[in-house]
Amino acid sequence: MKLKTRICKRSSLKNTETAQERSKESSSYPLSCVDWSSNEEIYFVSDDHQIYKWSDVSRDSVEVAKLPDDFIPTDLDWLLLGGRSSGGGKGSDTLLISSNDGRFVILNKSARVERSISAHTAAISSARWSPDGAGLLTAAEDGVVKIWSRSGMLRSTVIQSDEAIRCARWAPSSTAIAFSQGGHISIKPLAANSKLIRWRAHDGLVLSLSWSSQSNIIASGGEDFRFKIWDAQGANLFNSAAEEYAITSVAFNPEKDYLLVGTFNMLKLCHSTGWSYSSARFTAPSVGSFHTLAWSSDGTQVACGTSTGQLIVSYAVEQQLISRNLKATSTSRKSIALQDMANGTNDVLDFPQRVINFALGYGHLVVATTHQLHIYNEKYVNTPIIIDGRNDVRIIEVGKKVSVAN
Repeated sequence: MKLKTRICKRSSLKNTETAQERSKESSSYPLSCVDWSSNEEIYFVSDDHQIYKWSDVSRDSVEVAKLPDDFIPTDLDWLLLGGRSSGGGKGSDTLLISSNDGRFVILNKSARVERSISAHTAAISSARWSPDGAGLLTAAEDGVVKIWSRSGMLRSTVIQSDEAIRCARWAPSSTAIAFSQGGHISIKPLAANSKLIRWRAHDGLVLSLSWSSQSNIIASGGEDFRFKIWDAQGANLFNSAAEEYAITSVAFNPEKDYLLVGTFNMLKLCHSTGWSYSSARFTAPSVGSFHTLAWSSDGTQVACGTSTGQLIVSYAVEQQLISRNLKATSTSRKSIALQDMANGTNDVLDFPQRVINFALGYGHLVVATTHQLHIYNEKYVNTPIIIDGRNDVRIIEVGKKVSVAN
């Protein structure tokens, strides 16, 4: 399996000197606030205060709003109650952005500010909606973690300490919070009278955390050039070899057993247990350190923000499935190679839309794209059954007589 990457445009360029100078100036800001508003659109904002929306269809970015000049963003997260299908969310979808002066703002789907709240006395390092959508957390350099309602009302102060909090993440069940202070990681269950779990994780600062919704394990990246994997009780499951630079970002895939690791000028695609599939290095141009990684909800793409202000979209190719005499290999976002190893035939199957998932078994290949389901019989590869209207297919099971897609 390999990782394919492409550097996206930060903003639409016009053939004017002013627009070119503005684009050049804005791209120098680090990009640490990136998230998907649907499986086809990315919202991002940096220190230039401009909120942009990048479209996978047009492959370009447009400005959708502007934050106040004294608001320097530090984190961004979408709450998508309308679902993350390619059609986008609904009016109830909400955008959360935090700042370096202790404030956070809640914006609606049109990027209009609904609430602006002064939450901390220092910079907010993490602001995240809970997986169940019931509330949000803020963690800051003042050593405090707070939980708020969806409308921005304070519910509780979970942690109060004198040590700055670098990163915080929800448990997939929304019943606990993991956060990092210095070289330590702590887990605070939200149940009454529960004890804090704390352990020494890295020799340097812990720079990033990710809590897997698939296997309930935690990944961490640190200044000691290593990424590590832990269970929910703090037991160490994996230690990586030392990389050349600090590990600035880690992110588990929401749908598959993948872990993406970001460092200076390099992305590494790993299995969730830690071993590496492949790496993508950036030398010309240099993109700097990867500050943030955000997977799309269907798990097929990841948006990356770098220290040089680049927006990079990556996806995995050469995923292979083998069943008896058949082997299916994804060769691009919209094509799959089907090989019959018994008679040596090879067919390249091209699709009009992006492939979300595929399964192989009992002489059949089932492929889900963004809006269709394609069913191939090994004897009639050129005449598939096509079902329209399906989107966001998460699971495909191929049986002897019946196939199920959900």
